[in-house]
Formats: sequence, structure tokens, C-alpha cells
Amino acid sequence: MKLQLLLSRILAKITITLMPFVISCIALAAIMLPASCSKLIEIDLPQDRLESKAVFEDSIDATSAVTGLYSRIMTYSTGVNFGSGLLTVYTGLLCDELEPLTTAAVDLQFFQNAVTPDNITKSDWWDIPFEYIYHANACIEGLNNSRTLSTPLKNRLSGEMYYMRAWLFFNLTNLYGSIPLPLSTDYRMNSQLARSSQQIVYEQVLSDLTIAESLLDNMPVESNRSRPNKYAVMGLMSRVYLYTKQWQQAADKALQVINSGIFKLEDNLDSVFLSAGKEALFQMPVLQAGFGVPEAYLFVPGQANSQPKYKISSLLMSSLEPGDKREQSWIKSTNINGINYRSPFKYKAASLSTGLPLEYYAVMRLGELYLNLSEAKAHLSEFPLSLQYLNAIRQRAGLMELSFTTSGGLLQSIYEERRREFFCEWGHRWFDLKRTGFVQQVLQPIKPSWSAYQQLLPIPRRELETNTHMDQNQGY
Repeated sequence: MKLQLLLSRILAKITITLMPFVISCIALAAIMLPASCSKLIEIDLPQDRLESKAVFEDSIDATSAVTGLYSRIMTYSTGVNFGSGLLTVYTGLLCDELEPLTTAAVDLQFFQNAVTPDNITKSDWWDIPFEYIYHANACIEGLNNSRTLSTPLKNRLSGEMYYMRAWLFFNLTNLYGSIPLPLSTDYRMNSQLARSSQQIVYEQVLSDLTIAESLLDNMPVESNRSRPNKYAVMGLMSRVYLYTKQWQQAADKALQVINSGIFKLEDNLDSVFLSAGKEALFQMPVLQAGFGVPEAYLFVPGQANSQPKYKISSLLMSSLEPGDKREQSWIKSTNINGINYRSPFKYKAASLSTGLPLEYYAVMRLGELYLNLSEAKAHLSEFPLSLQYLNAIRQRAGLMELSFTTSGGLLQSIYEERRREFFCEWGHRWFDLKRTGFVQQVLQPIKPSWSAYQQLLPIPRRELETNTHMDQNQGY
């Protein structure tokens, strides 16, 4: 145990200082260590490298430390993790999007909403995202203390890390509710943090995003958007404002992104997730030769006559209107012995024979800002503008325009459009059901063992045993 913990610490130290290519390999090795021996917020990293000022006095090393976080998230050659597919597949099983076609115990636990505090996914769902937060904290501290990096470079790198920390906190609080908020690399303090309420978490997320927005304000937007930019920050701010029912702020941030003119809805649905597409605000490239986007690995059958691992639920299929182009472009049909299996097909290539993939992993895209704006304006009773952006998404999908003069039917249509537009994408459906208050109404009739407390995942038991200030979610 002690040897493995020491190795974990050494690997984490090296991760911060090496170039992205090497970082991917090192991080993969760290992830492969047993979860019980690589505790996240307890990692006592040596001070001589990770927190060494020298790491952040050199522009190449500092940039490598930051981009190394993206490499860690997208490394999945031995299996997907928190940021490379799990959020999509397992939240899809938790709600009404996906059904497993395997007998894997973890798949069935999520599909039956029977995740336990002893679930084997502790490392993927708890340790790993907090390791990413530690990585971001180390970079933020190092950059803040740097005396030689140029101000533009420090601003850009720091802004990216504030965005990533906010993004991680956002996803964790929507999975667990109250969570600890480690904001430094002080492992002793972090290891005994109590949970902060979701309101406080959202306040921290917005604080991080406000800082990121100011730091990235004058930074150019890369053509392939492979690193966070100020518009990705605004997009996440719009989402958080929507989740916290701050309708005007949600609308304002969405409009800032839309009116920038930098992004556009792709007319061709098959172009939405390409690296050269114009819709992504932020997308992560796959840096492993021979591999495609992790969701393609999860959902696309390996061979033409192979059964997929997961199929789209009949409820999701029935929600699609006749003629919806998304069914044609984003859903794959596989016929085996007369049985037609439908699986997600937003990303097409699970593996590649040569070269790097043409698809990048879209973390946030313009379509969400259209529907954020539409929903916020509906709540503000500004129906013409709400309908304008709702119908823009529908027209792109080949559907007829809708018309409403009251908020009730309009909001329900927006929720349904979000369901169809963002199916099997970063947990949107699971999170939407909970934030809108429809989770009980939707899942109770279709989940035999459903209970309201199951809308939050349990805190891992080993975390409770280690941290006496941590309490369990109700019901577990």
C-alpha cells in the first residue's frame, strides 16, 4: 500500500512538468493504480517539483502543465473515465436515454438506479475528478507566483485552469449535490474538508468563471477551439445561471456568445462534431494515435454485425418527431438476426488506421446557447425571441416551427428539444430532469425501484471512513 501511494505521488509530480505526449502516458499509469491507494484530496505531493517555482518560470513547462490536464482527461486507451465518456454513458443509464446490452454489474447498477457507496466506480467518479481539480489548483498557484512569464501567457493559462476547475465543480455538484471545495494544494486541509452546499458550489463556480472571463478577455479564439476561450466561459456561465434560475443573466451571456459571430449552427448535422466545425465553443482533441473520440468507442459497434454495448431507449426514440434529421445523422441502426438496435452515433469513428481523428470531443457547443436563451426568455415571458431560437434548432433538424403565446407549452417544448438535441451528451438529460423538477414524474413509472433520493449519487464509503467531516447523502 505504502509503495503504491509513493508511486502515485511521484507520478502526479511528474505529470505537472512533462510535455503533453508524455503526460498522457504517465497519467494513464497513475489511473491504473488501485483506487484505495491513490486518494485524491489526500495526495501528499512532494514540494520540490509540483509546487516548484521553476516549473512556472519557463513558458514551455508552464504550458505543458496546463495542457497536460486535457491530455489526462482524454487518455482512455485502457478504459474511459470521468471526462472521457462516463458522464455520458452512466447518466444516460440513470435516466431514460440508454439501456445496457451487457450484463456488467456496474452498468446494471446505474441502469437500476442502485448505485451503492461501495460501488467500484469510486475512482472514476470521485477520485479522478478531484485529481483533476488538484492539477488545476497546482497550476493556478504556480502561475500566480510566477515572476518571469509574460502577463498574456499567465492570463491565458490561468484563465483556462479557472474554467476547468469551474467545469469540474459544476459536474460534481450535479452528481452529488453538496461536495467539498478544495481551492488549494494543501492536502492536509483538503483531506478533511466538509461538504459545501450546492448554492455555495455554484457561487464558487461563478466566481471562477468571472475570473476566467477577465483573464481570457483579450485572448484570440483558436480556429479549432481545442482550449477554453472566453466564449466557452460565457457559455458555462449561461448554463449555471439557467440552473440557478437567474433568467436574465442566462440570456445575456447566451446572447454575448451568439452575437459574437464567431460560432454558427452547422447546417449539416454530420459536421457538428468535426474538428473543423464552427459550432463548438470548446472541444478536446484525441491525442492517441489510432483512437477516436471516447463516445464513439463506447457506442459504435466494433464491426458491422456487432451488437452495441448500449442501445437508445424506446422512450427516447419515441420522442423524436417524424422526419427529424437527428435520427438520420446521430443514431446508428444495427440489425442482428432481425433485431434492430439503435445506438448513439454523434461521433462516428471509434478507431483509426492512420492519423489523428477528424472529430474532436465537443464539451460545449452553440446549440446549447440557443436553447439556454430560448428557455430564459420563456421564463421572462419574451415569447417571440424565445421562439426564434427554439425554432432555429428545430429548423436545423428539419422540423416545422412552433408557436406559443404562453410559457407553459413553450417551456415543455424547449425541454423536449433539449432532450432531442443533447441526447447522450455530457449528462444533459439527467441534469435537466433534476433541475426542472421532472425527475420523479419521468422516472418513477419506468424504474421499478426508483426512489427520489437516487437523483444524487452516494458519497463513496471509503471517503467517509477517511474524512470524519464528510457526511452521506440521504437514503444511502
